[in-house]
Amino acid sequence: MKRLIVYALLLRLATTTYCQEKQLTRDDYLRQSKTQKKTAWIALGCGVALLAYSAVATETNAVFFTIPIGLTALGVSLGSFIRADRNKEKADALTAGIKVERLNDLGMMKIKNRLLPGITLRLNL
Repeated sequence: MKRLIVYALLLRLATTTYCQEKQLTRDDYLRQSKTQKKTAWIALGCGVALLAYSAVATETNAVFFTIPIGLTALGVSLGSFIRADRNKEKADALTAGIKVERLNDLGMMKIKNRLLPGITLRLNL
């Protein structure tokens, strides 16, 4: 009996809840771009420093470990620069429109389809 009640409550919860996608704003994209650019510069500095150290170092063990790590850091910095530029482009391109979300509501043991309007603002420059 307890399981039946729990299942009924879970079914009720699953049919009445709905999800809405969170639209990122211009400020969110710019904040992500700034953080990714900072990460890219740090990774670039670490990669160059490790490669410079491996060029100067005379020990084979140090060179064996620092070259792959330095190249990996350079690759990470390149990817972060690319993602930062993409987020900056997304922040610069915004549009306007109305988006209608469909809500399936289970009330009084009948399924009702309700439409909820949502306004989006996006300017393409």
